Amino acid sequence: QNRRLFAQALGLDASKFTTCEQVHGSNVAVVDEALVGAGATALADTIKDTDALVTNLVNVPLLLFFADCVPLLFADERQGVCAVAHAGWRGTVAQIGRKTVEAMQQSFRSRPEDIIAAIGPSIGQCCYEVDDFVRSKAAGYEQFFAPRAEKPGKYLLDLWGYNRQVLLDAGLKAGNILTAGVCTEHNHEMFCSYRAEQGKTGRMGVCLYRMSDNKNA
Repeated sequence: QNRRLFAQALGLDASKFTTCEQVHGSNVAVVDEALVGAGATALADTIKDTDALVTNLVNVPLLLFFADCVPLLFADERQGVCAVAHAGWRGTVAQIGRKTVEAMQQSFRSRPEDIIAAIGPSIGQCCYEVDDFVRSKAAGYEQFFAPRAEKPGKYLLDLWGYNRQVLLDAGLKAGNILTAGVCTEHNHEMFCSYRAEQGKTGRMGVCLYRMSDNKNA
C-alpha cells in the first residue's frame, strides 16, 4: 500500500517498481525490459543476490531499502542512465560504488567524470562502532576507521568518507559527489535506524528513475 501511495504521488506506475534482494553483497544488475517490475509486489520475484541496480529505461523506478546502511545514487545525464546501490559495511569494503560505476561504463558507455553521485542519510561515524574484523577487510582505506582509545579493538567507521573515496578512485569528480551528512541513528525520529531501534524498525525506500527520453532529463 505504501508503494502504491508513493507511486501515485510521483505519477508513476507502481507495477514498474524494480528492486532486489539486498544481501549485503556487491553484485550489480542492469535492469532491462525483462526485469522491470521485479519485486514490485512480492519478494518471490525480486532480483536475487543483488545490491545495486542500473538502468537507462524511462519511468522505471529503481527502489532499494535502508535502515542505517548507505544509499548511493548515481545519474549520468549525458547517457541517460541512473543507478542505486545499497552499501552496508560489507558492500562498502567490497566497493559496490566502484562496481556500480563500472556497470554504467560497460553497459551504457558512461564516463566517470560525467556521473553525479549522492551519498544519502545513513549511520554516521559518530555512532557506527565496528571491530578489528571489519577493519581487516578495508585494506587501503584504514584512514576511515577512528580507534576508540577507551575500547581497544573498536573503531568508529566513516562510511560516508569511505564511499566517497571509493567513488573518487573510480574516477568521479570531487565536485560531483554530494553527501547528505545526516546520521540516521542520531535522527531516528525522522529515519529508520536498525541500531537505534534495536532491529525493530521499518525500512526507508530510496527511489531513483529517469524521467524522459531526453538524455538531459
